[in-house]
Amino acid sequence: MAERVRFEIGPVPSALALDWLANSRGLVAAVREHQRCVAIDVREDMLDLCDVLLEIWTSHARKNDPFQWAQDTDTDQVLYLVRQWLEIGLLTDDELAHLGCTWAPASTRPFGDALVTGVLAVLAAAGDEGERLAARLRGG
Repeated sequence: MAERVRFEIGPVPSALALDWLANSRGLVAAVREHQRCVAIDVREDMLDLCDVLLEIWTSHARKNDPFQWAQDTDTDQVLYLVRQWLEIGLLTDDELAHLGCTWAPASTRPFGDALVTGVLAVLAAAGDEGERLAARLRGG
């Protein structure tokens, strides 16, 4: 059963957030367009959710510096998002090259780290499935 939680990201410099978000939006768009060319599980509804959040965060970062965002949500929504995020994270270097994409630049790491921190806090409230996804997110 879903729990209500507060999903928080930041604070991080908005310029870093915007660079990370632009890269991620390009990656999601490329995966959507070329999903038959990649060896990951791609679900349109999950990509739609990724697109919505990336757009919300982009809009927020354009208006607020530093970037600091929070929203009440339920754990099921975050579990849903993290599953697709982890799938995209399985793309190989060859697949990324074929898509014309790269991972976000190292300079944007503070935003990526803040996002992971926020996601891990939500996953901690999501029971066994949250623990499994958190372990995968941490690389374990």
